[in-house]
Amino acid sequence: MQERNRINGFHAWAITSTAAFVDAIQFFFTFIPIIGWFLSVAFAIITAIVFWVWLKVLNVGFMDTSLRFFSNFFKIFLEMIPILNMFPIFTIMTVFIILKVRLEDKKYNEEQRNQHLSPA
Repeated sequence: MQERNRINGFHAWAITSTAAFVDAIQFFFTFIPIIGWFLSVAFAIITAIVFWVWLKVLNVGFMDTSLRFFSNFFKIFLEMIPILNMFPIFTIMTVFIILKVRLEDKKYNEEQRNQHLSPA
């Protein structure tokens, strides 16, 4: 029986580092009036697309559970608002998603073990 571990240590580190880098760039864009604000929003849109693809490759649906749907919707919505997007929203929500996926995988693995061990 193969244990499910969709976001391993390397990917968790890489995704979180990328999110922190994006948040840092958006923070600096915020200090450039008007043009920086538009660049920050454009950067957020591109980053959301990249994260969606990245999570799909890892077999994690961007919005396949209601909690993940609301957290991603909330993240994208806040990232579209100039000034608010200077806060580390991508990083916080990415860590939240990683923790949630790891809990889902742990629960799935326990259910599979219990199912495998119980007599038919």
